[in-house]
Amino acid sequence: MTPRRVAAAVVVAVTLLAAAGCSTPDTYRPVTAATTNSVAQQPLSSRLAAANDPVDMLLVGDGTGISLGGWVFLTMQGLAQEYGRPAVIHEWNFAAGAGYLEPPISVADGVGTPISLWNASVSRNVGFLTSALPQIRPPSNIDVVLVNNGLDMGPRTLAVESVPLLRTLAETYPQAAVVAILQPSPKEPEDIGDQVRANVHDLEISARKNDFQIIDAAATVNGAEGTYDGANRYPNSEGSRLWAVAVADALIDAVGVPAP
Repeated sequence: MTPRRVAAAVVVAVTLLAAAGCSTPDTYRPVTAATTNSVAQQPLSSRLAAANDPVDMLLVGDGTGISLGGWVFLTMQGLAQEYGRPAVIHEWNFAAGAGYLEPPISVADGVGTPISLWNASVSRNVGFLTSALPQIRPPSNIDVVLVNNGLDMGPRTLAVESVPLLRTLAETYPQAAVVAILQPSPKEPEDIGDQVRANVHDLEISARKNDFQIIDAAATVNGAEGTYDGANRYPNSEGSRLWAVAVADALIDAVGVPAP
C-alpha cells in the first residue's frame, strides 16, 4: 500500500445516482443521454492501470484549482505514484484566451504514456467559464471532466449556474465522465463561509438529481484543524493535501467513465 493510500483516513463520497430531474427550487429538465445512467460504465482505474493508454482529464473551475502550490499538483502526483506513470499539467493560456501553455508542467516521471491534466482554472465565475468553453477545449480526447467552483459565486447561485455547465460539458465530451467537485468553504469571513457551504449543498443536491458524479472534498477539509491559511480563507498545505487525497482516491476507487 502506498503512503498516499495510508493517508486516506477520510471518507470520500463519490456518488452515481440515477434520479431524473430535480425537485429543488432550481428545477432542471430530465437527465440526458450524456449522463451516467444511460451508458455502460467502466472504472477509470482500468484506464489508469493501462500504462500505454493515454488518460486525459480536463479541469474547469475557479482559482482554487491553481496548478502549483495546491491540491491539483498533489492529486496528479498521487495518481502518478499509484500507477508508476508520468504525469503532466497543461495550463490554459488565459492571457491569450485560447490554447495551452508550452511546455507543460512535469509532475512526475514514470513508465508509459502520461496522465495529463488540462487545467482551465481561473478566478472567474461559472458564467465566464461557460462562455469560454470553446476556447478551453484541449487538443486531446478527454476521459474525465472535473468541475470545481464555489468561491467566486453569489448567494445560492452555484447550482443554478453549474448544472447547465455540467450538461454542456457532458454534451461536448460524451466519451467522458463529468464530475462535480464539492469545494471546502473558507472559515473566515464567516458570512462567506456560510454562503459557500449553502452553495455547495445546493450543488450536491442538484448534481445528484441530474445524475452527475460528485467528489466531496468539502467533507474532507471542512472542520479539520490546521487546514487553512492564516486568513482562514484558503486551505494551507495540509488542507490541500486532504483535498488532493479526496480527489485522487475518488478517481482511483469510484469514478466511472463511459465504456468504449
